[in-house]
Amino acid sequence: MFLIHNALGEDAKIFDPNEEPTASGLFKKINSSSDENEDLSIVTIVRNEFNRIKQEHPEVVERIKELPNRTKTSKAFRDNNTVVLRKKGMALFSVIVNYETNKISEKTFQELFDLVKCSYEQKRLPLSKQFWKAYEKVKQYKPQYKSGSSEIALEKKATNSLKSLLKQNKYELNKTLISFIDTLLKDIKRYKTLPKYTLRKLVLPESNYKELINNIENLRQKIGSDYLEIILKRGSNINDNIIIAVENKKE
Repeated sequence: MFLIHNALGEDAKIFDPNEEPTASGLFKKINSSSDENEDLSIVTIVRNEFNRIKQEHPEVVERIKELPNRTKTSKAFRDNNTVVLRKKGMALFSVIVNYETNKISEKTFQELFDLVKCSYEQKRLPLSKQFWKAYEKVKQYKPQYKSGSSEIALEKKATNSLKSLLKQNKYELNKTLISFIDTLLKDIKRYKTLPKYTLRKLVLPESNYKELINNIENLRQKIGSDYLEIILKRGSNINDNIIIAVENKKE
């Protein structure tokens, strides 16, 4: 929760097993439609819980600021496993190692939240020998999921539409809008912070360039011309590889 709140901001995109953990759509919440509210519910839960802790136990938040990069802890739970949250580059993803099966798998952020949540009064337990084996296994693990073909196709359509607009001499685009379009193209190619809902708005609607220009200008006013710079600055404030590990042990 601290990582999302202080490093990535409240608009951090949370990965699920259908997404490639290469970039985080930090402005997904700003650009989301009502149809995406279900996907954003975990962000709301995390933010509300973090704010509650900050109000009731501000000393906890201050203590977290001083924790090392690779923080590890253990607590009582209904199952035996190790759960790890990783930040690599601009990505956030989590995995779990089940002690009984010795298998490793990806977890959604909702699942991660339920696995690591505990009360203020809950005591920390010592790490077991199994934890260290699981921890080493996680460090060597590379997530297997990839971006779907539909998302790649959408990115290509948006890119082609933006490039086509820049070539249309009959539409006089001001320098501010041209610069913003260049930023969008750079983002789509390298950083991929834009959610599908926004990408759809950047696809040329039936050769209607005026509508596309209007969509781009509305987006610029909504997230700002410097949105990508803000995202990259946030990402640079923390190390490239953050690992937070929590061991769960049966009581």
